[in-house]
Amino acid sequence: MDSGGVTLTGVPPEWEPLLTLLVAWASAWLVQPLTAIAKKVGCTQGPTTVAVSAGLSLLVAAGFSVAAAQASGQTVALGQVLLSAVLAFVRANGAYLGQVQAGEERGTGEGRAPSSTPG
Repeated sequence: MDSGGVTLTGVPPEWEPLLTLLVAWASAWLVQPLTAIAKKVGCTQGPTTVAVSAGLSLLVAAGFSVAAAQASGQTVALGQVLLSAVLAFVRANGAYLGQVQAGEERGTGEGRAPSSTPG
């Protein structure tokens, strides 16, 4: 059964979901520091930073998927790119929110976003 996704040469089609998760993990690994850099350089906060993170998630996931498609001579599946981008966005922002929450619980304020109000 052809899922219409990126099929890498020598990789069985049943491994495609695992590859999607791998792309999402790698994307999140890149999106979190790239968002922090964009926040610092662009002086963004709140919804603007979230939008930047969403855009970066989409760009990074699409970049990985396009590179894989070009390497195998196949086409890029939009669904696979979007799923990877959403997973990367959730992972990167969830990790950030966890850091903020941990800082607030310690009472140190470490990791607190500049736009957060004192608790």
